[in-house]
Amino acid sequence: MTSTLLLVRHGETAHNAAGRWQGQTDIPLSDVGRGQAVRLATVLPRLSADLLPTVVYSSDLSRAVETAEILAMSIGQPVHHQTPAFRERGYGSWEGKSRAECAELWPGHTRPHDGEAWLDVYNRMTAGLSDVLKLHPDDSSIMIVGHGASLKAIIADVLYPGLGHHEPPGCLLSNTGLTIIQRGGDSIWRVERLNDTRHLEDAA
Repeated sequence: MTSTLLLVRHGETAHNAAGRWQGQTDIPLSDVGRGQAVRLATVLPRLSADLLPTVVYSSDLSRAVETAEILAMSIGQPVHHQTPAFRERGYGSWEGKSRAECAELWPGHTRPHDGEAWLDVYNRMTAGLSDVLKLHPDDSSIMIVGHGASLKAIIADVLYPGLGHHEPPGCLLSNTGLTIIQRGGDSIWRVERLNDTRHLEDAA
């Protein structure tokens, strides 16, 4: 029995391009972001049968929903559910500000005092995943379209069993980067692809 997760970060937004924190503020895709999603959508139907998603979930923030809808259309699947469980990490008063502005306003701080703690993100994301896996047991391929910071919680849980509740270093996810995780008969999750952006390599 094999279960597959395809984790996709949403396409680019104007805030991404400007280096501004988005968090749970509902920022839409830019034209560049839509183009990135379309590029990924062209390669999804070429995936092997065991990887091709049979169900698509999304964060309920519009940048993830629109990305998910573009991808789901390419494989003939609807977006099964839009859920706040897969939202981006909340960055509180930092949202809408650039990194330079945050450094000036809160010197020496690496995270906002009123933002979402990593453990809360980890618990929210892994609980959401657990609910999805219960609805779609073995021999399923599930796509989750979400966000760069919060999707790391799922990846951390796989890469660092028992330690995922600590924020992992690095592990940056690009806009429309594709990560594929599979669980075989031994019930162990393994990362098969991490932040695959080959579909963007010929982008202008």
